[in-house]
Amino acid sequence: TWGHVGQKEGLASDYVNAMAASADGKEVWVASPFGATLVTDKEVRVYDQKVTKLASDGVSGIAVDAAGNVWWGMFEGLVKLSKGAYKLFTDKTVAQFPFGTVTTIAPAPDGSLWLGTGFGDLCHLDAAGQKCLAMKSMPGNPVGLNGLAVDGAGQVYYASDGAGVSAYDGKGWRQLTVPGESLASNRISAMAEDKDGAVWIATDSGVNKVTMADGKAKWELITASDKGLPDNVVTALFADPKGGVWFGAGAPAQLSGGKWTVLTQKQGLLLEAVTCMAADG
Repeated sequence: TWGHVGQKEGLASDYVNAMAASADGKEVWVASPFGATLVTDKEVRVYDQKVTKLASDGVSGIAVDAAGNVWWGMFEGLVKLSKGAYKLFTDKTVAQFPFGTVTTIAPAPDGSLWLGTGFGDLCHLDAAGQKCLAMKSMPGNPVGLNGLAVDGAGQVYYASDGAGVSAYDGKGWRQLTVPGESLASNRISAMAEDKDGAVWIATDSGVNKVTMADGKAKWELITASDKGLPDNVVTALFADPKGGVWFGAGAPAQLSGGKWTVLTQKQGLLLEAVTCMAADG
């Protein structure tokens, strides 16, 4: 059954910028222009200026790392919430910290963190939180950052709004664009890595699934013509740690074990349009 949590139920706002769940699924964090909200089975708790004492409320990006630390992307910089304590990372405290609102956060397997700003700039924050690690410059100018994803090997993927996906393996960047590549479209809305290590890429022309075998990438394209995906324009993507992948494509749809499930307002959804997704326990 479906339940709805909005401002009336305790959220900081009905406008949701991003969501993230803890590894055990017991906590779901919701980012909004008016603060972050923690949603659990027992409570809905708002973290705004009255609670955090930070300079503003707006949270644009949010993530939970493997250690359970919660990270907020804000206009002021990056905020770490750990055991009730807040720590702000800015260009005054971190060498080479990028300018602009932090909109995208992707934890890496080694404890480091990848950050992206509204201007498309990147920072690979070291595990100690002291500096942005040196990296090769991305060819050309960054174009509209829509998302970041890090695979099990630590390779980061930069999803752009019009210039495809750029992949960084620690040595250099490789741009995956159309034509000449297997990417469905250059307009990327979201990315995620599933429990088997495959990377899913949501575009306005379907979804790509990328798996690695013997050092080579295998590309698979999924579109609405496959009689499962409701629409080719995919606005949200979520890989469930327990298995299966969810898509926001005109309506929420799940692909699990080769079978599709599409959910609509008839099943209790408030709206079928989806901008972000996360899973609880």
